Amino acid sequence: MENAMNLKITLVPTVLLLAAALFSSSPAPQATTNITTTSSTVTMPSGCDITIKASNSGSRNLFVVLERSEVRSKQLVAGPWSSLDHKCPRDEMHVGPHTENLLSTTCELDLTCNLPRQYKFLIQEKNDGRVINTAWVYFPSDNSWTASNTRTINLGDVSRHF
Repeated sequence: MENAMNLKITLVPTVLLLAAALFSSSPAPQATTNITTTSSTVTMPSGCDITIKASNSGSRNLFVVLERSEVRSKQLVAGPWSSLDHKCPRDEMHVGPHTENLLSTTCELDLTCNLPRQYKFLIQEKNDGRVINTAWVYFPSDNSWTASNTRTINLGDVSRHF
């Protein structure tokens, strides 16, 4: 039993107080801990609201499928693609036949508007809910970027892609 009392204890002070209470007949002293915290505010860049616009001069029933469309930003190099899913108030924007007036919806993106961006939109032609044709449309193009602070994405007449 004497060997058990010769343990080398290298634990934090609270555990030492507990160990002293176990091996002592006198009551253990009360341990108190004072924690001082410093409050600081970190300001992150705010999000960016963009407006997506489209029209359809053709006779096809077209949809801009926002939940499968993507955006990426560029600082020094192109960043990864990020889904527009859950950043727009609806999953898709219906651009019916002969919709010559621009239809629009607003989406709230992550990060600031102060970066060039590139968009990849899925546009589908549907008939009775079934997908007939699909096109991927890049904005401004597959090898160019928006200017910083671009908040309006005008896809124009989306029927030209079919």
